[in-house]
Amino acid sequence: MSINEVYEAINSDSQVRQLMRTVPLNILERMRVRYFASKQFVLHQDERYDHTYLLVSGRVKVFLNSPSGKQVVLDVYEPGMFLGEQEAIINRPYSASIVNISPVTVLEMANADFVEWT
Repeated sequence: MSINEVYEAINSDSQVRQLMRTVPLNILERMRVRYFASKQFVLHQDERYDHTYLLVSGRVKVFLNSPSGKQVVLDVYEPGMFLGEQEAIINRPYSASIVNISPVTVLEMANADFVEWT
């Protein structure tokens, strides 16, 4: 993975580009671009993850699983939204589940890098 791929992802969306203006170079160099087909990017409620993501393209659904098994949709995120940022900052399991409802591109960074950046 090259830094050029990271720059291409950042420059593909104006909101993403604006958000990334303050990221330190050492953190930027450790980011990875990840691509997922529909329903292949899944983060589960009550699980812990080591990475924070910035949605570069596509859409993800944020939802809760109710005790009866039904999904309660909280929001649909579009490019420029962070995924897992709150959990990275407070070091807790995910409070909701996430699944992509279209093909997505995300920038992946270690939680520690995200916390250092913010």
